[in-house]
Amino acid sequence: MHPQMQQVFISQVKGLLSDAKKENINIQLVITSHSSHILSEAGIDEEKGFNRIRFFNKIGSKLEAQDFNFLKIKDDKKTFRFLKQYLTLHKSDLFFSDKVILVEGTTERMLLPQMIKKVAPSLQNEYVTILEVGGAFTHKFKELLDFIKVKTLIITDIDSVNAANGEKCEVGDGTKGELTSNETLKQWLPAKEKISELIVITENDKIENDLIRIAYQTIENGIIGRSFEEAFIICNKALILSTKDAGGETKSAKNNLA
Repeated sequence: MHPQMQQVFISQVKGLLSDAKKENINIQLVITSHSSHILSEAGIDEEKGFNRIRFFNKIGSKLEAQDFNFLKIKDDKKTFRFLKQYLTLHKSDLFFSDKVILVEGTTERMLLPQMIKKVAPSLQNEYVTILEVGGAFTHKFKELLDFIKVKTLIITDIDSVNAANGEKCEVGDGTKGELTSNETLKQWLPAKEKISELIVITENDKIENDLIRIAYQTIENGIIGRSFEEAFIICNKALILSTKDAGGETKSAKNNLA
């Protein structure tokens, strides 16, 4: 069924149920689906939240049924409004994903498929959802991701700021008391605010329950970038400062930079 028709179908069904209720006829309807369109249209609403969803998840060799009535979220109303806003039609795919990658913005979302193709081609055989969220909001997915038990990679920015005035600053080595303004790093993983701690943290401290892994900027060519874009430039400095002629020969581009 065409995606738009799926949405129309659910809308019509909801109308029939509403009309029946006016006639004091109570109907219980069960829909099984792998469609994110149907889930978006029927599964999440302001009144009942996620409570109508039953999620089947393969964990190891077992199939586990999870009832969203048992999903507990701190700051329930505020967080639910946020999740409902972000779990729009295409983002509801995370319920059907083998793996989920949460990223800061458009740059990461556009580059990741190419990165996966180059360094992790086996992931192309799995259903991977790339969700553009941002470091200020990623931590709001914590309870939901813990509940559905899907393997998740969080790619976020270290976002260094001056401890005295909160203004953006170079990451440095943290000896000047620099902090991160990234709420995900502070409130979720690795639950650290000081840059000096974030840059020496162990890999194990970036992992939660063997399901969720966080990644942020580390040292590249002796420098730690503050954002993905900065880290990309630092890592690819030689390539950026060079150019290739039609024959493929690499030449220095320094003299061409104004």
